[in-house]
Amino acid sequence: MYGDVGKQVLLFEGYMEDLQEAGTTSDFPTYLEDKLRRRFLKAFNEVESNWSRWAYVQSVPDFREITTVGLGEMPDLAYIPEDGEYIDSSMGEYTGPTIQLETWGRSFTIGRRLIINDMLGQINEIPARLARASKRTLARKLTAVLESDQTKAYDGEDFFSTSHAAGSNLLSGMQLTEIDLPNAIVALRQMKDQNGLRINQRAEMLLIPIEQEFAARRILQGTYIPNQASGVHAGLGADGTSSSVGTAGFGYTEYHALNGALEMVVDPYLEDVDDYYVLVGNTLETAPVTVGFLNGKSAPDIMLQDPGMRLQLGGNDPYSFQFDRIAYKTRYDFAHGPHEFRGTVKVIVTP
Repeated sequence: MYGDVGKQVLLFEGYMEDLQEAGTTSDFPTYLEDKLRRRFLKAFNEVESNWSRWAYVQSVPDFREITTVGLGEMPDLAYIPEDGEYIDSSMGEYTGPTIQLETWGRSFTIGRRLIINDMLGQINEIPARLARASKRTLARKLTAVLESDQTKAYDGEDFFSTSHAAGSNLLSGMQLTEIDLPNAIVALRQMKDQNGLRINQRAEMLLIPIEQEFAARRILQGTYIPNQASGVHAGLGADGTSSSVGTAGFGYTEYHALNGALEMVVDPYLEDVDDYYVLVGNTLETAPVTVGFLNGKSAPDIMLQDPGMRLQLGGNDPYSFQFDRIAYKTRYDFAHGPHEFRGTVKVIVTP
């Protein structure tokens, strides 16, 4: 009935009602872009990513480099004798991490013939695909900060290192087990401030790749300590009868001290299948990674090039338009980099 033009309308966004709902052909680009953005953001928000649990988020005003300046802790209180004078204290400053906004993006152009041949309506899914690529790009950049051996901390040492003056935040040669995990928790609590005093921060999270999820569930949600020899809980043999073999470090006790000790956070974009992290949280003082968004805008932009519509009047024909191609573009402005090393301990299973 409508020929090629009508077919294009039906394929492009699927329905003629879109054009009619827009009111006029001059309003159609704005209407269509709003619809694309809603679809784009829906797909963007549906992508699983847990970086917000362990990364510090900040708003960045422009593309100039930003350096964080932190304040050291106060020293212990001094004894004041009767009628004695108070000793004025000073807090040292330290230069923290540096970040700078960068722009990431993709464009995608579809020709007229592909539009006409798209009988399955797959073109309508392009905004969702661009959205998923945007979310994935950000997540992979942030996990790369944790996993790269080139990442430096603001004290000049490797971000995860045994050489920090504040204490070692790198352990190696340990498995994710009931025996080894407490060592990482203790190392985190032993971190020191600029005065050499223990911060005594509490470990809150266990960050793991998806390959370690069920091992972590056993450790953090189990009610029994596994028997080291047989793999069943302490005090029972493989056949369910009494066993004289206890668990190293726990003896014969069935009390599980790690039950509920940490929140398990599974990040699907961690690539090393063995290494794991014990963290405090995502605050300014504790987050291992920081991410900055231009003026706080955490979602990317999706744009559609004006397809050049024109009104056709005649008989009972509805509004229609002609075009030779459609061009999409997504743009994402964000900054990322290492942040505070003292809030995280990394365990390398195979050094």
